[in-house]
Amino acid sequence: MTDPDDKPSFLARLAVVVTFGVLALQIFGGMVAWFGKENPDSLDFRAGSILVGIFPNLTFGAIAGIYYLFKGKPTNADIVVKSRVMWIWFISAFGGIVFYIFMKAG
Repeated sequence: MTDPDDKPSFLARLAVVVTFGVLALQIFGGMVAWFGKENPDSLDFRAGSILVGIFPNLTFGAIAGIYYLFKGKPTNADIVVKSRVMWIWFISAFGGIVFYIFMKAG
């Protein structure tokens, strides 16, 4: 990113916004699953578990697929956004897996 006037593309900005929305839903799903953990067969526990573990991974995969479908390989300012978003996605997916394991074990 050598050009100071270079700005991220619309799809890169949209990926950041969707990422924050998914993280908020993941936190909400974690709270729902936590409060419903006494009855693992309940709808609130299952819905919370899906919002924590499966939904973020599917959504992040869809975001990446849509980006690469329309834009191809990231260039210029999108590379900076990509590196930061990928770290957030990794931490979110890893945290969801760990949360799911501990919820099933407890």
